[in-house]
Amino acid sequence: MWPLGISIVSLLISIGSFVYTMRTFAVTQRPYVGMIGVVWVTEQAGTPAWRIVFKNSGARPARVQTVKNQTTLTTDGVRKIIPTSGSPASHTVLMPGVESQIFGSAGDGVNVNDLLSGRTKLEVEVEFSYEATGDLLWSSKYHYKTKQLFEPTIRPMGFITTSGDAN
Repeated sequence: MWPLGISIVSLLISIGSFVYTMRTFAVTQRPYVGMIGVVWVTEQAGTPAWRIVFKNSGARPARVQTVKNQTTLTTDGVRKIIPTSGSPASHTVLMPGVESQIFGSAGDGVNVNDLLSGRTKLEVEVEFSYEATGDLLWSSKYHYKTKQLFEPTIRPMGFITTSGDAN
């Protein structure tokens, strides 16, 4: 009777150790995708535009899906929301060490001088989710969310992060 009990306990300890090792591997060998910068671009027609640059700094390829790419313009207390500004990279596969971009634009009818003077506030909110490619067991989904505020008074002028969240 004792040998059977010892065998069962040994088997349970082995299974627990195997699961613990698999989860540790999954944490260390995963994609880590995050924003590394926002580049301010003014298109030829004078429409304010930008590129949000993000990178996979993890050890595995990531399948990235853009969930939200929204611009909010506030002039004299009146808010105007542009839900899908630019072109979201809806399903992108990012290899380790590779960068990608999400493009955004404030749309037509925005006065660049109002942005540069600070009269109009420009806020960009981007959210994307990603997961490792090729997961057979324990496929985990991660998310990244950031809000960027255009600040014309800093030099060089550009965006500052007002909030962010990731896992």
